[in-house]
Amino acid sequence: MVYGPQDDQEKVQFLQDLSELRNSINGKWLVIGDFNLILQAQDKSNQNLNRRMMGIFRNWVNRMQLKELKLCGRRFTWSNDVTQTRIDRAFCTADWDMMLPGCQLQALSSSVSDHCPLLMVGQREIARYIGFRFEVFWPQVQGYEEVVQDAWNRNLSLMNPYLRLRTKLQRTGKALKAWAKSKIGHVKLLLCAANQLVGILDVVQEF
Repeated sequence: MVYGPQDDQEKVQFLQDLSELRNSINGKWLVIGDFNLILQAQDKSNQNLNRRMMGIFRNWVNRMQLKELKLCGRRFTWSNDVTQTRIDRAFCTADWDMMLPGCQLQALSSSVSDHCPLLMVGQREIARYIGFRFEVFWPQVQGYEEVVQDAWNRNLSLMNPYLRLRTKLQRTGKALKAWAKSKIGHVKLLLCAANQLVGILDVVQEF
């Protein structure tokens, strides 16, 4: 994961540091993040271009023999409401690409940042997590505190403090899952719809 500097001279040194890092690593390699550099004129919404740095960046990619992961859903990844650029990218070596063929970047909603979050999507299946997962918005929903207090304060005959804590946490988690399933399902759907809408507006903004 990288975060490129702003100054041109520092950008050149930044690419040199990445080259040295790559030379010290054997095998598969992926580098992803905000490079603060563009590869071509189409990566910026205006003609205020630093062609020298574009050439240096392209030469670095070619010299390192890297493949860029395809970006789906967006043309640009950063915006200050005046200028839009594609400065967030991912590059990999040939052996990494063979390990996970068909990987690409999926653009997500930029609702909380001036950068567009990128989700790396591959072809391998990921085991679904079925345990307890706390949602950060739950405490803002009416009824949350009552569910927690009721589950936590329920009578318990265990004397061992560790077992008591474990049991209380299990009870509370189970109660919250049941409460969320019956009361908050539609809220999660609305949050998903809101993120989709922001994503659509992101794309509209590019044009």
